[in-house]
Amino acid sequence: MSSPKVRGFRQVCHWMGICLVLVYVCAIMKAGRYMEDLKYIGFGMYGVAEAARLLRRPVRQVCRWANGYTYKRTYDQGSKPPILQTDRADKQVLTFRELIELTFVREFETAGVPIGNIRDTADALEKTYGPYPLASANLICDGRQLLRVSDHGLITPATCQLVADFAADFVKEIHFENDFARTWTPVEGHGSVIIDPARQFGEPILIGHGTPTRTIYRTYIKEQDLQKVADWYELACTDVKNAVEFEMRFANAA
Repeated sequence: MSSPKVRGFRQVCHWMGICLVLVYVCAIMKAGRYMEDLKYIGFGMYGVAEAARLLRRPVRQVCRWANGYTYKRTYDQGSKPPILQTDRADKQVLTFRELIELTFVREFETAGVPIGNIRDTADALEKTYGPYPLASANLICDGRQLLRVSDHGLITPATCQLVADFAADFVKEIHFENDFARTWTPVEGHGSVIIDPARQFGEPILIGHGTPTRTIYRTYIKEQDLQKVADWYELACTDVKNAVEFEMRFANAA
């Protein structure tokens, strides 16, 4: 029969063993998530909430566009598929190309096009232009091609003209590579801010510096002094001002 000290020692060892197992499991889970995130390098990685912020739309609406949704019927539950045509394993993450596509979904929706018509049009466009049709230079850089979207009979020519007019200005902010949107320099950043999926997982950053605008904004909120923030990050005061204004425009967008 073991003494109380021995039993106590055994209990301590038992609980230490459990703790070590839990630590190991957590480490494995974190490593797995890290490896999962690596696949987004160069493609951008946006949570639905961040995408909604950049699109200036409610999170719930962007989630419906990206993932589809379910709804109650009299005796069962119905569902609607997403507008995005890509097969996304992680429904909580969007890539840069998908973000650009949803920018055009937003414009069609703003023009009054029913979601079902946008979805069916996106499906038809994928058959013509391949994956990510609404991020393809072949489509969005050519007003004539955008006008021909009405040929599918789901969107009126007048609406296509509105979207073509938007695209004519929007593509000035986009750099294309291999026929697809590669980077986005939002006009709200006054030439200081870029969204590049190959840098910081696509988070808005300062051109030439790589500092996230969100980081600069948070520091400014704390310090309330543009020059002090500029000195802290070794940036031009103009860049800090543009970063702060950029974040303020999008801060409550979602």
